[in-house]
Amino acid sequence: MEVSTKCGIDPAGVWSAMGFACLQLGDFVGARDKFSHCLKAPKDKNQTSAGQSRLLREILDYLDTIPNSGTTEIQRLLRDPASICNIKTLLVPSVGEENRVESVPHKESMFYLRTYGTYMDHIVFLRQHNYWMKAVQFAIDHHCSSDVFVTGLMVPAMHSGEMGRLLEQMLMLDPTLEKWTPYLSATCKHLLKNKYFYTLYQVQIFMKDYIRAAMTCISHFYQRGATSYLDLSGRLQYLLTAQQHLQSYLDPGQWGSVRHPMAPATPTPLPTGRMMQAPSWDRPSAEAAARMVLTPEQVKKHIGTIALQVEVTKFMELCITQALGGVTPDSRTSLTSSSKSRVPTLFGQGSDRTQLVGLILLSGSDFSAGYDLTVRIIKEFRLNPVLIFTHCSRELAKLGRISEINTLIQRLVQESLVDDDGVDEIVGASLLVIADSQNQARDESDALIQLLRKDGNKINAFILVGKLRSAYLLAVKRERVEDVQRIAGAAQRLKQSAVTNICKKWLEQHQK
Repeated sequence: MEVSTKCGIDPAGVWSAMGFACLQLGDFVGARDKFSHCLKAPKDKNQTSAGQSRLLREILDYLDTIPNSGTTEIQRLLRDPASICNIKTLLVPSVGEENRVESVPHKESMFYLRTYGTYMDHIVFLRQHNYWMKAVQFAIDHHCSSDVFVTGLMVPAMHSGEMGRLLEQMLMLDPTLEKWTPYLSATCKHLLKNKYFYTLYQVQIFMKDYIRAAMTCISHFYQRGATSYLDLSGRLQYLLTAQQHLQSYLDPGQWGSVRHPMAPATPTPLPTGRMMQAPSWDRPSAEAAARMVLTPEQVKKHIGTIALQVEVTKFMELCITQALGGVTPDSRTSLTSSSKSRVPTLFGQGSDRTQLVGLILLSGSDFSAGYDLTVRIIKEFRLNPVLIFTHCSRELAKLGRISEINTLIQRLVQESLVDDDGVDEIVGASLLVIADSQNQARDESDALIQLLRKDGNKINAFILVGKLRSAYLLAVKRERVEDVQRIAGAAQRLKQSAVTNICKKWLEQHQK
């Protein structure tokens, strides 16, 4: 030490070498003293940013090489050369867990970890030596941070395929899981952020976060990556599983020793002697932050939505696989492939549901195939029927299915789904398409125009499709001077001299 000081050499290296020399000789007390001069205790034992010091790691690695007795063959020979006769007894060391825990090397490792290691160092050491129970117990007893738990236990367990073992040890220590709430919440956040969805689902089921487990089934197993309803039809089992999770949320018998997040602090005794947790829906407990909480009415509504989506999926699959007519090439492409956006479902926003309803209406051989299902969705989610059926009538007009528009309007009126203004808007959308077309649909426009409720809209429609004589007759019948003037202007532009003349004569007589 004097030489190192005079030569300006860092004494820490000398103390370290002396400490390892003591370990080799089995002088554990002396090793502790020597290492105390070159090891420092961490300021924050909960830190995760700074890793284990290199020297501490080397000490622990060396202690791992020492037999459980704490004495190597060389050390015994140096102390007692005659012991060479008994060296065969050293070849069968005891390897039981209790023997390892009580062994001198293990105790020394624990000393260095307690004195110079962080909580992360301690947990990692226990986990690497397969002491899972002691590792999770240490996390609870020392109030380790969530980051330490996730980084030191959860992530390694997941990568080594031992997540089930970790969760089992946690449940053994606290069957109510209340002590594990912050760790489980942090675990779920980490898994969701890193897109470990199957492990996330496993943890959610373990902690009985049934609502989020159902959401995981829907968002990540049913919807994620699907490009068509053919894809979704092959994943229907996830919707059924999600339904089961929601039903489990409502069933106190499914919670076992874990308290329902809305349950009272004192469970209700059953005749059998067991305690039933009857949820108190207006008083959420502290676990509400860790487990999503919904009222029974909300849960039942979600169960109904899932059931409706199952019907939608089956219907859309049938339309695609049996190639039912009535879908334009563009629409058919949108049903079988959706590379630009996700496939619309009832789990999306209002715009997704509106788009889905349009696809249902247009995917059958005629609109009536999906009409009843569409009406149920509109009523359930309070969608705008005028917006939906306006789009539908426009698409039907493009396909030349004029008679179906007529039938559609009749059913809407019979069921009072739209008012007069709504009828005119829906019919008007199809007439705009017909006006721009050059096919025979223009000849069928009269039937649609008769569906319009307001005379002004009928006159405008006749003008739009170029049937000025019909427009003139209606305007004269209602004595609408301004409309006759507009018809006269339109007739002049379209060079319909006969209509122009009768309009001028009527206007001259009417203005006298």
